[in-house]
Amino acid sequence: MKKNNKGKYIEELYEFYEQKMYFYAYRFLKDEKLSEDAVHDTFLKLIEKGKVFGNPGSDECRNYIMTVTKNTIIDKYRKWKREEEHMYLIGEEEELVGGNISGLYDESLDSVDVEEKIDKLPDKYSSVVRCIVIDGMNVRETAEKLEISENAVRKRYERAKKKLRAVLE
Repeated sequence: MKKNNKGKYIEELYEFYEQKMYFYAYRFLKDEKLSEDAVHDTFLKLIEKGKVFGNPGSDECRNYIMTVTKNTIIDKYRKWKREEEHMYLIGEEEELVGGNISGLYDESLDSVDVEEKIDKLPDKYSSVVRCIVIDGMNVRETAEKLEISENAVRKRYERAKKKLRAVLE
């Protein structure tokens, strides 16, 4: 198919399917911008694949386009969830830095008393708490120092906080 005809064919597909694709995407993503992006990305994939059907309104064409749309929606959703999780972890990491132990105990307790409680935690938890709270390291620095993954640091820190709260309350 000639380049000019291909462009005309894509225009026909766009006019025929754009609204259907958008509503399909919005039904699952519940976000205007993500839905618009899904439609846009779907058309980019369609252009890239270059698959041509005789009639844009045929069942074969519709099924193909809606399948590509569905897969694009799934990709968008997964990416959105990963970004949402990443943003949560960034926010949590900001809490993990700062060299203080506020939020872990009642402010009226003596910090020496709290450090004794930290020492009583299992080594894998106390070492993480010491790096983050006492040494003021961030998650990455703690992971490098202890030679464990950043996720392990986050998990151990969360578990340590729970154990300390239980002991200090």
